[in-house]
Amino acid sequence: MATRLTTWGNGVGVRIPRELMVSQGLEVGQEVELVPTPDGVMIRTSVPRFNLADLASQMIPGNQPEIIDFGAPVGEES
Repeated sequence: MATRLTTWGNGVGVRIPRELMVSQGLEVGQEVELVPTPDGVMIRTSVPRFNLADLASQMIPGNQPEIIDFGAPVGEES
């Protein structure tokens, strides 16, 4: 499927035909990644990046896991 690069502000944009967006489950405003490949550029959906601090900050008393005590260290794991 061919499309054309167009000027968009100080950058360049690519128009994706609606049929392709629908068939690939893409939505307007969705974040995507541009990945350089030996054959050109691949556009793929972004994978959310999580870090422990962000996830832990969302914990509330109702969704904290039960603390399990496995006893004192037995070997070199401490």
